[in-house]
Amino acid sequence: MNDSGTVRKLRAIMFSDIVGYSKMMQSNETEALKILQKHKDVVTEISAKYGGKIIKHIGDEILIESESAVTLVQCAKELQKYFADRNATVPKSRELWVRIGNHIGDVIIKDEDIFGDGVNIASRIRPIANPGGIVITHSVLILLGNQDDIKCNFVGNKKLKNIKEKIQVYEVLLDSQLPSPKADDPFRFNRDNILKVVMPISLTLFFLFLLFFLMVFNNITDYEKDYFKSDLQSSRRITKDFKSIKNIKANYFNIKSAEQSDSQALLNYYSDMYGKNRDNPKASFFLGLSYLNFGSDRNLLDSAYIFLKKSEKLGINSMYFHIAMLDLYNILGAKSPAADLAGKLKDAYPENPLALFKCAEIYKDICRDDLEAVRLYRDALEAFPEYADAYNALSDIEFGRYNYAKAKILADSALAINPTAVTSVQNAVKVYACMSDFENARKILDALPDNSLQKYLENAKLSLIENEPAMALQCINDGQAEFPTKEELIQSYFAIQNIITLSDSIQQKESSVSGSKNQWTESWDEAVSKSSKEKKPLLIVALDNTSLNSKYLELVLSQKEIISVADETVMYRLFRHKDRQLLEEFGISEFPAMILADENKRVIRSFINSKGFITDKEVVHSFLSESVKLGKRIFEMDRDSEDNRYKTAKNFSHAEELALEFGLPVIVILTSKKYPASETYLKQTIFNPGFLKNYKKTILLSIEDADNSDLTKKYNVNKFPTVLFFDEDINLLSSKYGVMPQKVLAGEIDKVKLYRKRKDIPKDEINWIYDPEEAKTYSKMDSKPVFVYFSRSNGNSYFPEEPVFSHYDIIKKINSQYIPLFIDGGRNDICKDNGIGTLPSVGVMNMFGDILYHTALTEDEFALSCFLDNNNNTGILLSLGAGKFKSFLRQADLNFSLLRKKLYSSAGNELLLSIVKNPSYTYNLISFSSVLMNNNDFLAAEHYLELIKEKDFQISDKFLEILVSSYMMYEDFNRLSDFLNFLTEKFKNDPAALSSLYSALAEINLAQSKTIDAIEYAEKASQLDPKRVENLTLLGLLNYGINNSVSQKFFKSALILDPGNLSANLYLYKITNLPEYASISKQAYYSGDDDFFGLRYFDSNKNFPNPGILELRDRAYRLKLSLFPHETAFMHELVRFITDNKGDMSEALDISKLLLEKEPENPEFLSTTSWIFYNLGDFSEADKISTRALGNLSPDDYHNYPNLFYNIGMIKSAIGDNRSARYYFEKLLSFGSKEDFDYNKLDYAKRFIESIH
Repeated sequence: MNDSGTVRKLRAIMFSDIVGYSKMMQSNETEALKILQKHKDVVTEISAKYGGKIIKHIGDEILIESESAVTLVQCAKELQKYFADRNATVPKSRELWVRIGNHIGDVIIKDEDIFGDGVNIASRIRPIANPGGIVITHSVLILLGNQDDIKCNFVGNKKLKNIKEKIQVYEVLLDSQLPSPKADDPFRFNRDNILKVVMPISLTLFFLFLLFFLMVFNNITDYEKDYFKSDLQSSRRITKDFKSIKNIKANYFNIKSAEQSDSQALLNYYSDMYGKNRDNPKASFFLGLSYLNFGSDRNLLDSAYIFLKKSEKLGINSMYFHIAMLDLYNILGAKSPAADLAGKLKDAYPENPLALFKCAEIYKDICRDDLEAVRLYRDALEAFPEYADAYNALSDIEFGRYNYAKAKILADSALAINPTAVTSVQNAVKVYACMSDFENARKILDALPDNSLQKYLENAKLSLIENEPAMALQCINDGQAEFPTKEELIQSYFAIQNIITLSDSIQQKESSVSGSKNQWTESWDEAVSKSSKEKKPLLIVALDNTSLNSKYLELVLSQKEIISVADETVMYRLFRHKDRQLLEEFGISEFPAMILADENKRVIRSFINSKGFITDKEVVHSFLSESVKLGKRIFEMDRDSEDNRYKTAKNFSHAEELALEFGLPVIVILTSKKYPASETYLKQTIFNPGFLKNYKKTILLSIEDADNSDLTKKYNVNKFPTVLFFDEDINLLSSKYGVMPQKVLAGEIDKVKLYRKRKDIPKDEINWIYDPEEAKTYSKMDSKPVFVYFSRSNGNSYFPEEPVFSHYDIIKKINSQYIPLFIDGGRNDICKDNGIGTLPSVGVMNMFGDILYHTALTEDEFALSCFLDNNNNTGILLSLGAGKFKSFLRQADLNFSLLRKKLYSSAGNELLLSIVKNPSYTYNLISFSSVLMNNNDFLAAEHYLELIKEKDFQISDKFLEILVSSYMMYEDFNRLSDFLNFLTEKFKNDPAALSSLYSALAEINLAQSKTIDAIEYAEKASQLDPKRVENLTLLGLLNYGINNSVSQKFFKSALILDPGNLSANLYLYKITNLPEYASISKQAYYSGDDDFFGLRYFDSNKNFPNPGILELRDRAYRLKLSLFPHETAFMHELVRFITDNKGDMSEALDISKLLLEKEPENPEFLSTTSWIFYNLGDFSEADKISTRALGNLSPDDYHNYPNLFYNIGMIKSAIGDNRSARYYFEKLLSFGSKEDFDYNKLDYAKRFIESIH
């Protein structure tokens, strides 16, 4: 090491470690922590007595160093004697056994810390000791040669991890193990006496060998060690001089240790290296790694993927390349390729700390296998005990398990290695803040140097968590004194200023209504008790003190009108930093949120604010009013009274009579003696005494021999058991077959009881089966394969958490084409038997229980839809064989991941290769067409879509969106109609596909303003699929303005299926002017629904020239603005639309002036205003305003404002400055991915440049 603060010395090292501490923590955390403290206290006291110095605590392990090996062994003996005496006097559960390992060797001393092989050997031999025992190395034994009171036994030559030579290990005999001395014992020629003679020679030879070993055989470099200890500056300082193209390791750590401020210099350096060595795989690798390390946007990631894959093609075969690919797969979320590569890498490099750590990251983040991740992180620590980020990762896992004490110990271990490492500090502060230990959290932050930006940002965040915004602002002010131009501090300053203003307003509101009956309850137990006692639902408000959105919600909740409604609830606040377990139980991951629940944590209604600030009280008032009604209904249902008790029907006619008399829903259980599960189901669930309370307020009918009953025939029931759910008017709401767990059946019953009064229809759901044997029975009966979902649940969940399973098409495909089977992946041997290591996963099983194929589940509707095409997949499986088919599925996962992240260049390359390899797989052609469409190459997209016509595939919304968007950008209406008509003939026997095709025909006729034809097609679509909400909203849109009463009818029908539908509520507000529709529309928008357009197959990011689409977009922008009249972003959207489509420029100018009054220097607003003046013919004013807009931008931000560069190009051209116009158009075309930009503008820019060459 070249660092002047680093020295090498010979030191005696001792490790003391508690036996079975992890198990103690699991069984009794409180007692384990007491034992841990006792261990620390005793070792501290006794080691000080012998001159030992405690270097650090690593979890339950303590590292001590001394100048004397002899005194350190004596210290170890006294420690073990103390613990043995103590253990004899305490209960077994409080015994404290330790193992001790001693070594002497060359160590590196730096900043009050020691490390090196000497430390590693002491750590590695410690586990060899018996509980209560001491082991030492041969080098220590040599120094004990003249110590008659210390006796040893030879244990053996031990191979230690990452130590090249075997180490001789000896056990120190404790006094209790020594034989009684004999007075006449003669002199013996034993090992101890020999050592007295040979000690000087042996000692000299040993240390000569040790120094030689340290210099020659130690393959972990200093810069690696610094990197592992999170000392990135030191690692970077060492590696910056080792950047030869031949040294792959040094270049890897040089790039990975670099700061963001070095990014451009590194990219330039490695771009230059690549330019000179284009055929060298290492040059491609270094450049790809540089892009990956600084890849904050998809263009950089796209470049990273391209260069990394090129290095692979050129033949690179390095551990560091594979590690880089793991990082890239992790970013992409490419689960199957990541899991496959991690499995190979951990086996290939079982002792490399970096490889083990990176594999652990994949198992933690991608595979969601915390057990394997923990094992690998611990292996990484075995390989290098001072790997700070491994401790941080283990801390994060324990934090996720709510084991905060363990998380704290591990976070402290990371800090002990490097107290100024930002990642370690942030992790520790997170843990301490969660434990509300703000004082120590601040002490940890104080360790960061004053020139650290993170010190000020983290201190400010901590102050906000403590609800001390004024203190947070002071932290930011201090930071701005050090970093006056840092954007992060400037943004934080304004955000905190707003939080302070809102906090003051909240205090004023709360003080003015302090006499109100409803107040926030202090604890969860108090809230539950109060809810149960007062028969009120719980209103749970989830807040994040660091979020401006949360403060806005708090302000609205402090209004008198809101408090009057909230008074009907028990109000309780959950905070992001400290209530993680409850937040997770309620499924809250976005903030702020409101949940209405009962005292049993049953969620009645939820509202997650994922977009914008809630500033109007009507939205919250509407949500609370409706929620309180539902809450009261639940308490009424649960009340134990004569009226609430369920009624038993003798037969279905009797059930109809009771439903009519009492106005109650009907639940019919159909079972058959031919199905063994039926009888068990009746006993264990249906008529289980503890379950009967769930039938309150219902009519219950059980038909035990239902094979040939009229009801079975009428409702087409062919599987048993089946449960039918009817409303009080005997309308069938839903049916579920298979043995449902009690929790699932109870939930279905609750749905019927809650929905019936509102006349809503519960949404279709997947009919999950929970027993593989039952699934196999149904599979044989229906001749359908089994679709298997392998969950990563803890055994308490019965439904997938992933939103992809709530998509209408996915539900229909799984229910109609498969028997759906839900398996708890963590508890079922099917996963292990079939090598399923990534959860959640999906698979296809045959009727005999064989898993035919499986893959990791991706959060992509189209990807899952492709997987569900069993005919297509089975054909490829048969042609490729099982082994190659696994590779095929991994490649498909990678392709979809690239598309999802919009890495279109990389996706296009991979898809072309996939098409060549498997030309029969239609979905690659569809995906490749989407790449071409997003690159504005619509003609090429059409070409590949034409190839699909005759192939076997299933209709999906994604396919139709690509098809419609590609043809309609060129207004190629006739050819598109022919294509769709061809498909309607091809899929004439598939009602779901035919419905979607008719919807597409309706939309393209709407685009051409052929409204009557569009309505005819939309009606056909709705007849084929009457429960599809989009069919009803499309009919509402088509009839709007022609016959508003008909339009209103369709929109209301849509709300029966989906009460929160944004389009239906928005148009009903426009038609009726009723405020409740406006409130629900706003709720839908705040919860993440921003589809104001209302069409399925026209990509909303594309500017279609079709007249019907232009009319619909104009209406959508104005409807949106009617909901949010002061929202500048929506005002700007309307102005842009008017100007781009040559609308009323005077209207556009009036709105633009309002925008500039609010934000006079906003570059987007100035750009749009300049474009208005261009359209008005005032080119001089347009030039002046566009120049002002450009002056407000940093060159680094130019690529975020493509419209400005197009506008300036057009303005310069209009005033005759073609040279400048060309410059700005070229700049526009040089920006990265432009798939969201108007294709026609790009096309004009290209043609202009060509015309003046």
